[in-house]
Amino acid sequence: MQYLEEVSEFQYSHLPEQIPTVPPGTTQEQKNKLWDLYYIGSAYPLDKPIRIWRDTTGVFSESMLDVGQFLFGVSDAFVFFLRIPAEQRTGNMQRFLNEYGSILKEHYFRWIYDDRKAYNLKGWACQDPRDPQMNGYEFTQRLLDVGFYREKSHCNYVPDASILVIGGIANLLRADAQAVENREPSLLTAEEKQKLLDYIDLATRLMISRTTESNIQNFNGEPVMGYNFDVVYGLQDHPASVYAGYIGEQFPTEADKRKAVTLGWDLSHASRFPYVFTTMHDARSVTGQDWPNTEDMRRFANQFAYKNFNKDLNRPLFTNYVDGSNGWYQANVDDIKIKGRGIPPFGSSLSAPTGGWALWHRFNPDIGKVMASVWKVTRSTDIIDESDNNRIALLGTNGELTEGKIGVAVRSMQKLNPPKPLVDCGAYPALSSPQGSFETWFQLNEVGTRQNILHIYETDGKRLLIEKTHNNQIWINIKGVSWSENLYVNAYSTATIQDTLWHHLVVTQNGAGVQLYLDGTLQEVTDDGKRKGEWTGFMDMGVPTAGCDLGGSSLLSLGFVGMLDEVRFYNRALSSGEVQQHFTGQFANEEGLTAHWAFTVKNPELTNFKREYYGDRVYDNFQKNAPVEYFQPKSLIMLPFLSAISDSVDDAHG
Repeated sequence: MQYLEEVSEFQYSHLPEQIPTVPPGTTQEQKNKLWDLYYIGSAYPLDKPIRIWRDTTGVFSESMLDVGQFLFGVSDAFVFFLRIPAEQRTGNMQRFLNEYGSILKEHYFRWIYDDRKAYNLKGWACQDPRDPQMNGYEFTQRLLDVGFYREKSHCNYVPDASILVIGGIANLLRADAQAVENREPSLLTAEEKQKLLDYIDLATRLMISRTTESNIQNFNGEPVMGYNFDVVYGLQDHPASVYAGYIGEQFPTEADKRKAVTLGWDLSHASRFPYVFTTMHDARSVTGQDWPNTEDMRRFANQFAYKNFNKDLNRPLFTNYVDGSNGWYQANVDDIKIKGRGIPPFGSSLSAPTGGWALWHRFNPDIGKVMASVWKVTRSTDIIDESDNNRIALLGTNGELTEGKIGVAVRSMQKLNPPKPLVDCGAYPALSSPQGSFETWFQLNEVGTRQNILHIYETDGKRLLIEKTHNNQIWINIKGVSWSENLYVNAYSTATIQDTLWHHLVVTQNGAGVQLYLDGTLQEVTDDGKRKGEWTGFMDMGVPTAGCDLGGSSLLSLGFVGMLDEVRFYNRALSSGEVQQHFTGQFANEEGLTAHWAFTVKNPELTNFKREYYGDRVYDNFQKNAPVEYFQPKSLIMLPFLSAISDSVDDAHG
């Protein structure tokens, strides 16, 4: 509940910053563009303050796209929580149900029936600035009538903000029906319910009118039917699509401008489809609509599985547009502030695993196979934990695998500004312990520069750092929030590293003070800290801000140029004899071994492919706080992506 409050507060608290300054002498047409809710980065002022979280004051500005996305999630949670028997709900669930019903109703009724400022396309130059203002119902009717300028295809395109509102209203009707079934207070009066049903009827007719058939083939080459949405009134004429007909690998030039003949939604914006269309399917019993039925949903799913997907389960990619078009998206367009960058063919592939498309595996099981193949790629930068504790680390943006001191090592690819770590070693609670040891082989490319080897942190203030300093000493810094009051350990080695050779480093803490070993030999250290017996036990590694980096730190903008190999963490202090054995490659007693990363990854042949099409760090924030291996099919909440995979993993794809 606290997290939800923070998200909702953010959704509105940042909006006043988005309201453009209106210079003196601005025409009404210019104001329309500045305040158009469908124009990038826009928010518009409200006549009176509106609540979005549980305060009493409200806010004075709104972005319908931002808030609509948030409220769709709220509406979905309403249905979910009401299906849980009242006696089994947590206190936060019940508070949520008590507080947010009125907020949902205020927004949806205001947008659809009351507010005549929210809905327009004047900023897209699709509507006469002198046109009267419309509410959401009138706007939807005009889209159904294809009543905006027809010279430009996108002028009658169904905006993504509108789709989210339609889905949220369907959820509100579902929630009301569930409350009545539970014999709990109804969310809607009879009159309110009828007004929402009337709007859903209109919206459904609009969406049916924009759905067209697509003849495609499944994985076996058999003909099947797919569904496209809004390809007739699509984005062909939109400024973001001036290169949509260009499929070259090189960044487009002026000479490459060519429109696509037809153009569906881009894959990223179309991530609304799985959530909203599925909601409308599941809400049919309360909305009284027949569309979309299960066959309709199967056809939408077919389009994604057999037209968006490249049908390569070894190198899975997805076209930029749902209709199968694969030209450049949002390239070099001045008026939406993206000149000089763009999305090349297959460049939107990351939107497939992160966009909710896996929800549709219930309508087409082949989507489970597709997502399992994507998962294999996204896990290709997972560094296996050799301790069998299943504490996966992630190969970072600046890390690459190479021959190391012992087998495979990780090395820096280049000097980055700002710096990026070689490895993200997660935020596992086991990394927090009163005593412990850190061990690694390292090789540095530079002498006389600061090099960050390890950074474990709860926040940017509470941390453990191990570095090589500008003076070539090893520095161990353990502190709380305040440097003056919470400087626990501040130890420097008297020995220095004056070469670029491999060295074995071990730092231990037994409660009496840190000990530092280089190449198996105990080194003298000076420590002016105030609590010399501290290790990582004072840090809470379960909070969202916690983390662990090897070979550089993004949080502190610290770099590392060199290699790391054979990283080990223990929750006890190694003895001097054990350190000497480890230096010679002997490991007789592995008691207390928390994690061991030898830089073996699951699918090294896919690492570069993942980086090119899916990025480096797709799931690191998720894995930090809930490693995927710990998810079970019966979990209360499961990502759609994981749900699809759990039903589809086999020897070929798992």
